Amino acid sequence: LHIQGGHDVDIAADTNHFKNKRVETKKTSGVFTGGGIGITFGSKSEKHDYETEGWTQSDARSTLGSMNGNIRVSAGNHSNVMGTDMITPNTNRIDIEGAAVKVEAGKDIIERKEGHEYKQSGLTIAVTSPVVSTAQSMGHSIKRSHEVKNEKLKQLHQMKAAYESLELAQNAANVANTVSNLGNVTEGNVSNPSIKVSISVGASKSTQTSESKTITHSGSELNAGTVNLTSRKGDVDVLGSTLNAKRLELDVAKNLNVESVQDTYHNRSENKNTGWSVGVFAGANGNSYGIGVEGSAQVGKGHENSDSVTQRNSYLNAEETIIKTGKDANFKGAVVKTDRLEADIKGNLNLESRQDSNH
Repeated sequence: LHIQGGHDVDIAADTNHFKNKRVETKKTSGVFTGGGIGITFGSKSEKHDYETEGWTQSDARSTLGSMNGNIRVSAGNHSNVMGTDMITPNTNRIDIEGAAVKVEAGKDIIERKEGHEYKQSGLTIAVTSPVVSTAQSMGHSIKRSHEVKNEKLKQLHQMKAAYESLELAQNAANVANTVSNLGNVTEGNVSNPSIKVSISVGASKSTQTSESKTITHSGSELNAGTVNLTSRKGDVDVLGSTLNAKRLELDVAKNLNVESVQDTYHNRSENKNTGWSVGVFAGANGNSYGIGVEGSAQVGKGHENSDSVTQRNSYLNAEETIIKTGKDANFKGAVVKTDRLEADIKGNLNLESRQDSNH
C-alpha cells in the first residue's frame, strides 16, 4: 500500500457531531407537609434543562492495513497521521516520509449544560415546640448509634440520645404546664414559647446552573515489524500516540518531539436562592402568652469551579530503536521501552515527566 502526495498527505479520523436537548417540567398544587408540625397550601414547580453537544473522533477512526505487504506514505511537504490505526504483519514495514512528519491523537470534545429551577409559594400553618425539635434530634442520635460500627462512636451517640431524652422530658413538662394554664393565661412578653402557632405567606426560588467541557484523546497506533519516520527538512512529532515495532527508526532533519497530550475537564457551576415570608403568630409559655408579626427574607448565591488535566503519554515500544536528529530530541510525557537504543542527537536531549493536575 503506497500513498503519495506532491504537497501534504493527511490521513485522519473523521469527526462526528451530535447535539441533544431535553427539558423536564413538573408543577403541583395542593397541600404539602414539611419538617415539624405544619402544612402548606400552595404550589411548587420544577424545571430542568439538559443540553449536550459533542464532536467525536474516537468512533470515526481511520485504518490503513496490509495483510501481506508494506505500507508507505510519502509527501512533498507534510505527512500527517491523526486518530489512525496502521497495521501490517511484523515481517513488514511502515514508512512515513515528508518534509515534516506528525503522528498525533484524535480527540473527542463534549460540552454539557444543565439548569435546574425550583419554585414554591403558599400559605403555611405551623405549630412549633422545643418538644418536636428535641424529639427529632434524639431520633437522629438513636439512628446513628445503630448505623456506626465503631463502638466508641456508638456509645457517644447513645449518650447524646440520653441527654436529649432528659431535655425532651423538661420541654414536655413546660408544654404540659402551658396547656394546663391556658384558661388563666395573661398577655406578656414570651421570648421563648413552649408552644407557638404561626400563619404565614411566602415564596422561594432557587436556581442551579452548570457548564462543563471535556476533551479526551485517542492516540494513533502504528504496528509493524519495522516502523520508519523520516523528515527531510523539519520535525518529527509523535503526540499522544503509540509506535509498536521490532525495529523503530526515527530519522529527523530537525527536532524529534515525543510528547504527551492533555485530556482536560473544566466545570463551572453556580447556585442562587431567594425567599421571603410574612405572617402572624401566637405563642404561650407557662401562664403568659404573646402575639406578633414576623417576617423574613433571604438571598444567597455560590459557585464552584473545578479543572483537571490528565496526561495521555506517547509510547515507543521496540526491540531495537535507532534515533538520528539534526537538532534536539525532546521526550516529554513519553515512555520508551526497548532492548537496544542507538541515538545520534546533534542538539540537546531533553527529558520531562509531565504530571496530572486537579484543582
